[in-house]
Amino acid sequence: MAFPNLDDSARDANLMAKTFSKLGIAVHGGGASLNLTGDQMVEEVDAFADTLRPGDEAFFFFSGHGIQLEGLNYLIPSDFDAKTESLAKRKAVDLYEQLEKLEQRNCRLVVMFLDCCRDTPSFITGEASKKSLNKGLAEMKVDTSGSTEIMVCFSTMHGKVSWTSPNGTTSAFTTALAEEIQRPAELSSVMKAVGRRVREDTKDEEQPQTPAIYGNLLNDYFLAGLPRSGGMDGLPQTSAFNSNTIQESVSSRLQRASKSDPFVNSLGMRFVPVEGTNVLFSVWETRVSDFMSFSENSSSRVSTDATVIVHSDSEPIKLFEGRPDLAYRACGFPQGPDHPVVCVTPENARAFCDWLSKKEGVIYRLPSDAEWSCAAGLDESKNVLLSPAEKSVTFALQGIQSVPPGSDVGNLLGKEASGKFYNIQSRTVMSPFSSHMDAYVFTAPVGTYPPNLNGIFDIFGNVKELTISIYNPSLPESHQDNGYSVRGSSFRTNELNGVSLSTRTALQRGQGFYEFGFRVVIESPSVR
Repeated sequence: MAFPNLDDSARDANLMAKTFSKLGIAVHGGGASLNLTGDQMVEEVDAFADTLRPGDEAFFFFSGHGIQLEGLNYLIPSDFDAKTESLAKRKAVDLYEQLEKLEQRNCRLVVMFLDCCRDTPSFITGEASKKSLNKGLAEMKVDTSGSTEIMVCFSTMHGKVSWTSPNGTTSAFTTALAEEIQRPAELSSVMKAVGRRVREDTKDEEQPQTPAIYGNLLNDYFLAGLPRSGGMDGLPQTSAFNSNTIQESVSSRLQRASKSDPFVNSLGMRFVPVEGTNVLFSVWETRVSDFMSFSENSSSRVSTDATVIVHSDSEPIKLFEGRPDLAYRACGFPQGPDHPVVCVTPENARAFCDWLSKKEGVIYRLPSDAEWSCAAGLDESKNVLLSPAEKSVTFALQGIQSVPPGSDVGNLLGKEASGKFYNIQSRTVMSPFSSHMDAYVFTAPVGTYPPNLNGIFDIFGNVKELTISIYNPSLPESHQDNGYSVRGSSFRTNELNGVSLSTRTALQRGQGFYEFGFRVVIESPSVR
């Protein structure tokens, strides 16, 4: 016997695909996969798992029919037709097996959203077999002993059924999930809000529907950025304050900031002083969550006619189609909230700094070329303003002798990314460093690799970083406008001169690129 069609499931899947894209989460295949057979479902999960790298955050959404047999959960494909329990197990898709595939990729986080606990038809023959087929799904047993954090979310409690949606609408669970997940709150708090909404929206049914969550998250995950207040859900927030007192506190914290005790702002960004400058440097490249807070809470919309290049496996140049200020959400590869933001134009990077300055009451800006050199460990005595041709190769971390450095030092174009990138000028496939392999094809979460002696992470590799200085390959700076100076190397760097700290390239006004990011500094009279 086959299961009845669920028209709302396709609507659910399409809605969540659009929602994930809005959040900057890459959707496998570019959109929802609908009405898959059993073989197709398994193949899709296999292909999705193959795209994951250690440290990634993976999200799995399924809407449709699901059953439990002997305490195990199964997803029902479109070609399911079974009259016996043994045949049902072969025709259905084992949920635990799919979860295990994702967990084995050593992801940082795996989340499953399962809107599939519809009423189960009695299709298995034989009384003994019927007893093993209960309503809804079985309680999910999640192994929390590994390094991967796992959350499995059912649209209703185990052993219960969820209600089908009215014609032309999405289910109560998916509707609430798609809206709540876009709010700037921690993921566990988001799911609590989803649960409250679903129970309220189904209160008139015979039995109100209550979502269930299995697993235990040890860290906080903000898919839509931090709350505007900068606080954490569940912690008491001050409802009134004296702005002068707050400002004095910030000034004091800026003055005492050190490598061991950094200044931390409301977005969770950390800043340390750097010798030879009058600024505090962000220890991390600006994260997706930081920029998302700006994008969602600022009225600034600049660079509307910008040109932004996003990644493509199949073509050398792929331009982002849409509003350029939202290109960071669809850069062509998976990005978590703690990955460095990319595809940002110089204008939007400066708009972020202006927004953050007004929000925090101190001056944020991009670093100058010379300040970046100091943060990298190249002080004036080492000719920070000389061109690459005039100085010897100096690496980001002291003591590195080999070229390229080992996989535990930084995120470069290694063997794991073979065939993934094109040279923009020649439009040929770029070759990786033959002796280098790290854990990431694209960006790594900020702070994955060791900091330099100044306490700055990812000066070497991950993404190239925009500065406020005008680019001139011969530096010191002239008044000739060749775009903005971009410093450092990236996950796409595959040349020996590219790993030199003195390497510079340019980013023109109104342009963005998928290997370019930025970090910010705090400028204040109190910083020494």
